[in-house]
Amino acid sequence: MTYRTVIYFVTTIRLNGDKRTVGYYFNFHDAQATIEGNHGDIYEEGYYQYALIEHMGSGLYPAPAQSETWYKWEGLRYSQPDANGSYSYGDDAGYKTCDKPEKFARFVGWAIG
Repeated sequence: MTYRTVIYFVTTIRLNGDKRTVGYYFNFHDAQATIEGNHGDIYEEGYYQYALIEHMGSGLYPAPAQSETWYKWEGLRYSQPDANGSYSYGDDAGYKTCDKPEKFARFVGWAIG
């Protein structure tokens, strides 16, 4: 059996290493748009400081990610909630690409591991 499908997993990560895989896509652009657009509030109002795209092949026990693209939340949210109780973020706030955090240097396989 040969698996050739490439999957891009989107995982959000807290500073303490807690994580949640929130989606997967069959192309990098859609995964990137999800993170950079904070679709579905994957930042969860400050709960997940990092986001990660892991590029892996399909299959049982896939090899570690062929590539990783890391993001860190930058910017602030407004301090007062709106009429619906939701917080808004400043125009410059969002996930921005970054180097892999040193504290996670030895970790791989965030989405499936």
